[in-house]
Amino acid sequence: MTVTGARTTVAACTLAVGLAAALGFVPGYVATSLRADLGLSRAEVGLIVSLYFGSTGVMSILGGSVTDRIGVRKVIVGDMVVVAVCAALAAWRGDLAALLLTSVIAGAGYAGVNAATNAAIASVVDPSRRTMALSVKTGGVPAMASTAALLGAPLAAATSWRVVWLVVSLLALCSGVFAFCVLPREAVAVANGVRRGRAPSGVWWFAVGAFLLVAGSQPLFSWLVPFLEEAVGTSASVAGSVASFSAAVGLGLLVVNARSVDRRKGGSKVVRLVSLCLATAASVVLVMLGSEFGLVVAVLGGVGGVALQLAAIGTMHALVVERSGGAVAAATGVTMTGYYLGALVSPVAFGALVDATGSYSVGWLALVALLSGSTLAWILGGRATQFAPAGGVY
Repeated sequence: MTVTGARTTVAACTLAVGLAAALGFVPGYVATSLRADLGLSRAEVGLIVSLYFGSTGVMSILGGSVTDRIGVRKVIVGDMVVVAVCAALAAWRGDLAALLLTSVIAGAGYAGVNAATNAAIASVVDPSRRTMALSVKTGGVPAMASTAALLGAPLAAATSWRVVWLVVSLLALCSGVFAFCVLPREAVAVANGVRRGRAPSGVWWFAVGAFLLVAGSQPLFSWLVPFLEEAVGTSASVAGSVASFSAAVGLGLLVVNARSVDRRKGGSKVVRLVSLCLATAASVVLVMLGSEFGLVVAVLGGVGGVALQLAAIGTMHALVVERSGGAVAAATGVTMTGYYLGALVSPVAFGALVDATGSYSVGWLALVALLSGSTLAWILGGRATQFAPAGGVY
C-alpha cells in the first residue's frame, strides 16, 4: 500500500475509533442534564457507561476472531452503522432502559473496531512508525472526548441530552461512509509480520495490566466534570472546558510520546508504560487535593492525569502489536478484554463510592492503588512475551 493509502487508512481508523467510543463517554459529560431530565442517581449514570465498556470487554476476544474472519473493512463500517442506529434509538426513546440497552449493543460493536483498527494499521504501516500511527488512531478517542466535553454539556443544557445523541448518530454515519470509501476490502501486509492466529499466552498479563490501568483512570473522563462542579464549585461550562482542555493536551502528549518511543528500541515500551502509569497515579492525587486547595490544583491534576493516561494507552497498543507474535487482532482482543472489564467496573464503582461516602476522596485513592498495581502486570507481561516475528500476511 502507498504512503497515501496508509494515511487514509489511519485517518479512517482514527475517526471510527473515536465515534465508536462516543456512547461510552457522553453520558459522563452530560450527567447533570441526564440526572435532571430522568431523575437518575450518579450510580445509574455510571451504570450506563459501565455497561458500554463492559460489553466491549466481554466481546473483545470474539471481536478479534470476527475481524480475522470477515476483514477490517466490514467490521469498521458495520460498527459505524450500529453506533448510528443505537444513538438514534436512545434519543427517540429517551429513557433509562433505552440508554442501557443501546450501551450494551454499541459497546459490543466497539470490541470489533479495536481489533480491526489495530490490525489494519499494523498491516499497512512500517514497524518503525507504528507507535505514531497507533497513537494517532488512539487520539480519535480524546479528540471525540475533547469535543464532547466542550460542546456536549452546553448543548444538552440549552436543548436536551437527546440532541447530543442525535449528533453522534449523524457523525457515525458520516464516518462509516468515509471508511467504506477509503479502506481496502482486505488489509494487505507489507512484510510487517501481521497474520491471523492465536495470541501468545503471555499476552494475558497485558489484559491484567490493561484492566488495572483503565479501572484506575477511567473516572478521570467520566467523573472529572461532575467532581469539578460539585466538589470544587465550578460552573458546568468551566468544568467542561477543563475536561476538553485536558483531552486536547492529551492529544499533544500522544504525539510527543509516540515519536519518542518510535526512536527507541522496542524493549523501552514496557519501561515507558510503567512510568506513565505511575505519573498518572500522581496526577490523580492532585485531582483529589483540588477539593481542598482549589481549582488550579484540580486542573493540574486533571490535565496531567488525562494526558498521561492517553499516552499510556497509545504506548499500550504499540506494545501489544509488537509482542503479539504477529497475531495482532487476537492479541488486541485478549488485551482489550481486560481493558474494558476495567472500564465496566470503574465508573459505576466510583459513582457508588461517592454516593456511599458523600466524598470523592475515597474514589480517587482507590484509583491510585489500581494504577500502582498495573505497573507490575506490565513488567511481568513484558518478560513473558517476545517480539513479533518478521514476515507473514494478514
